[in-house]
Amino acid sequence: MNYPKSKSVDNSYTLHNQKVEDNYAWLEEKSDDTKQWIEEQNKLTEEYLSKVPKREEIFTRMQELANYERKSMYKEVGDYLFYFKNSGLENLPKVYIKNKETKKEEVFIDPNTLSVDATSPVVSLSFSKDSMYCAYGIAKAGADWVEVKIKNIDTKEDLDDTITGVKFDSDVFSKGVSFYKDGFFYPKYTDANTDIDYTSKDIAGKLYYHKIGTFQEEDIVVFENKNTENLIVGSYVDSEENYLVLPTSTGCIGNNIVFAELKDDTKESLKKLEFKEILKGYEFKNEFLGIQNNRAYMLTNKDAKNRKVISYDLEQKKFEDIIKESLTPIESAKLVGGKILVETLKDVQSYVTFYSIEGNLIKELSMPNMGTFLGCSGTQNSKTGYFGEASFLSPTQIYRIDFGTLEFELYESTKSDFDFENYEVKQEFGTSKDGTKIPMFIIKKKDLKFDSTNPTILYGYGGFNISLLPAFSPKILTWIEMGGVFVMANLRGGGEYGEVWHEGGKKHNKQNVFDDTYGCAEYLIDQKYCSNKTLAIQGGSNGGLLAAVCALQRPDLFSVSLPAAGVLDMLKYHTFTCGYQWSDEYGVATNENEFKTLLSYSPYHIIKNTQGYPAFLVTCSDLDDRVVPAHSYKFIAKLQQTKGSKPYLIRVETNSSHGASNLSKYLQEAADILAFTLMNFNK
Repeated sequence: MNYPKSKSVDNSYTLHNQKVEDNYAWLEEKSDDTKQWIEEQNKLTEEYLSKVPKREEIFTRMQELANYERKSMYKEVGDYLFYFKNSGLENLPKVYIKNKETKKEEVFIDPNTLSVDATSPVVSLSFSKDSMYCAYGIAKAGADWVEVKIKNIDTKEDLDDTITGVKFDSDVFSKGVSFYKDGFFYPKYTDANTDIDYTSKDIAGKLYYHKIGTFQEEDIVVFENKNTENLIVGSYVDSEENYLVLPTSTGCIGNNIVFAELKDDTKESLKKLEFKEILKGYEFKNEFLGIQNNRAYMLTNKDAKNRKVISYDLEQKKFEDIIKESLTPIESAKLVGGKILVETLKDVQSYVTFYSIEGNLIKELSMPNMGTFLGCSGTQNSKTGYFGEASFLSPTQIYRIDFGTLEFELYESTKSDFDFENYEVKQEFGTSKDGTKIPMFIIKKKDLKFDSTNPTILYGYGGFNISLLPAFSPKILTWIEMGGVFVMANLRGGGEYGEVWHEGGKKHNKQNVFDDTYGCAEYLIDQKYCSNKTLAIQGGSNGGLLAAVCALQRPDLFSVSLPAAGVLDMLKYHTFTCGYQWSDEYGVATNENEFKTLLSYSPYHIIKNTQGYPAFLVTCSDLDDRVVPAHSYKFIAKLQQTKGSKPYLIRVETNSSHGASNLSKYLQEAADILAFTLMNFNK
């Protein structure tokens, strides 16, 4: 490969008396040199991919399989239902509003019109208690930074109110904005009200209150903690508007919960709110569920590795276990319809159980198609609601449920142009280095020949207590239709078997995650699904770290590595944007003991000048404000200087963030990844 020149600038720093070379640190800067380097790398990658015989065929078929109508869960708001819908190949799903009585459906927000190239999705919807206003978040380039706008639900008109500097999760019905009286609470992570820097470290979050019809400059701070440098803050207002509850944290693993009694929305009153802690400390994962009968309900792993539901009497200041810990981990919980809904996982299979508000078992539901539970819409006082499920071989199906009887019926059936009858999903188990059994889902043709020649992608994540569950994907369908095998491994570090499983793959135990992957790869090879010449390792974000490490540590197992938006410089990750939040998971290089562990597997630092590495296609986006693309730039620049004869390429998507910012970009990137993978098997 005739790679573009990546200058190696003599640069180093010292940590714990050890010199660390960082000769490609110049790629962290927004400079003309970096811009030119990206352009030249993209040009080389495009030239390479343009010669792959099946590239256009793969893209065309994936586009066909993505061309089906799909909807999100429904959210009941007053007389209306709200939901996201993509009619097929729209770049971004639109927000729709449907009158519950007349069934009239109309577009409420069309994000395809919010930017020239349709790369600014709507990522959240929040509603005022009187069903008059909707606050919606616009994520430019799909970034974590969100601009909040307000729309009158009846007139469909936007108000002049605009809130910037906001970050919150991308749950479509987010609690990032919490309405109260004539305004709402929101978190802010920058002092600026206009331009956002996509690479600088976030400041500590503060909770503000905005009164509708005023300018953001007039908003007041209602909560901050000047003693906590890396504060992350959320908000929740109960249905009676008596309490403001804040989950606060300093990382991705644990949080504490504080609350204050609300009296009115005057500035004087809100500035004097007295916050009291319900759950203290940041070492446990505490999820606030709601308030009912003057009790705050929470899901926690404090004294419960598999999590439990507890309540806190706001008057008597007493805790009570409502749903005790069991042998199966709780994946999620919700107060809905006067009951408690609990989703548990049994060998990575979703099960849903309803309990009374006192914690008595009422009814167990199994997913109709043995798929993944996608959540349930509805409030604590709802009479009816909606839940969804999906699996590898079944697109999203939406069911309407009566919370009184807990009877449900199919409400929306999603159709896809694919011959599902000839394919199957199997769950099998690999064996890790220490003997731990690692589950994995294998999606393939029913008549697959076990002759070691099948093109196979092994996908993993293994971190942050996140469970990888079966999901519907046109990319997977395209791959298996071509005769490929797709494997999703449930590695330690995830949440599939509770907190013990998570702890088995974090900080000093991180090597277990890589060893788990090798156990799965060896199983696939031993069972003749594939050989090391037809096996690729893939993952994104923390999974991008996985894909890079595995190819560098065990190049004998893989022919291709596909790291996407990977965390690849483990010694400096905490210095960029929100990277400091991950120190609970990885450890941080400023700690000498953790430094040694991080250095032992940091992809950027363990690259050797060898010929033996698999082919690499590193993918990232230029505006990624979560895992900054400099991780990928520096890694591939260094890798290209080795003696390897296989291609080491990078594909930098433009005007996107932590993943493609619209459907067409996603489909083209996915097609390029599959085409590159096939091109480099059996070599």
